[in-house]
Order: sequence, then structure tokens, then C-alpha cells
Amino acid sequence: MSMIVHPGTSNVIIPTETVVLDGELSLPDHPQGIVLFVNGSGGGGISTRNRRLAADLNQAGYATLLFGLRSHEERHRLTGPHSATELADRLLAVTEWVELEPEVGDLPQGYFAAGVGAGAALLAAARAGQKIHALVCRGGRPDLAHDWLSEVLAPTLLLVGEHDLTVRNLNREAETHLRCPHRMVVVPGAGHNFEEPGSLESVSREATAWFSCHLAGARISG
Repeated sequence: MSMIVHPGTSNVIIPTETVVLDGELSLPDHPQGIVLFVNGSGGGGISTRNRRLAADLNQAGYATLLFGLRSHEERHRLTGPHSATELADRLLAVTEWVELEPEVGDLPQGYFAAGVGAGAALLAAARAGQKIHALVCRGGRPDLAHDWLSEVLAPTLLLVGEHDLTVRNLNREAETHLRCPHRMVVVPGAGHNFEEPGSLESVSREATAWFSCHLAGARISG
């Protein structure tokens, strides 16, 4: 069924059971899916890097939702959820909010997670089952979802920097537990934050290709 969407970027309010989260929803013409950016750090989740990656996905035909898993008050008072389980609970609430939004509710969903947020995204994807169709982790901590890795159904791409040795090892270990279609890519010359010249562009290419393969055209489970 064709959807009526209004291309552009808008600020959105995402209510959960405990807090209200702020987000930015970007819609291209005729979106093929929607990618939720998952950042588990104390920041707002709408970093310059995430905006650049989201813009590339928008150009490729994907809607994006940038948001923080902690409210404005929590970020400034250093309170709020700190475990992957608590963050996953909030991510699932955001996932449900997207499902109920008229302009994007019929789009297949994917997660694009970084750092601690990768643990939350993997855990949430395991619990969401077939609702999540693709997952990309950038410099992620999959070990935080260790007990749930074998339950993840969404095809998962693990992106790590060549010089981020600790995280590389954590991701290699995670690969041995994943049962879903998955791949690990080591970005040459990159560190943990992918700040080196060309590193973020490599991340964008790999992520866009992964979503194009696994998210575009995916069927929504009833």
C-alpha cells in the first residue's frame, strides 16, 4: 500500500512510560525503510557523525530517526538508564512509537547503533524478533548483550576500526554467538570514533549497502 509522506526533517517528541525523548525525523521521497540511530552515551544522540550518516541514508532513500535514549534532564543530571537492558527497554518503546506514526508506521525498521548503544540495539532486536529487519553496529559493544546474541534474527553488520583493538576482539567474540546472517568489516586505518580521513565515508558505504540488501523491500510482520 502506498503511503503519503511529507519529505523533510522535523522535530518530534517520543513519549515512553517514564520519560519524553526528543528526536529528528527525516523523510526522503518514497522511503524504502526507516533507520533508527541508537546512541547509548550520555549525549543527546544527535551527533555530527550521526547527522552525516543519516544524510547519506536519506539520499539513498531511507527515512531516519535521530534521538537520544536519555531525556534532556537525565543527560544534564547524569541520571537515567545505564544498563543495556534499561536502554533496550526504551529503544523498544521508540520502536513501538514509530510503528504508530502514520507517515512511517508501514516502513520496515532497522537499527544503526554505536558504542554502548550497540548492546542495547542487539538486545532490543532479539526481543523484537521479526519487527527489526537489519542492524548495523559501529564501534559497538555487543558483549553487553552477550546472553541475547543467539536470539537476534535481524541480519547484523559489525563495523570496527582497524586500530580499535579491544572493540575488534569483542566483536570477533560476538560473531561466534550470532546465529543470524552477519558480517564483520574492519575499516582500514580507523580508530574507535572513525575520525580519520575517509573512515566515516567507509562506514556510510558499508551501512548503506547493508540496509539496501536487507531493509529495502522487507515485508512488515503482522
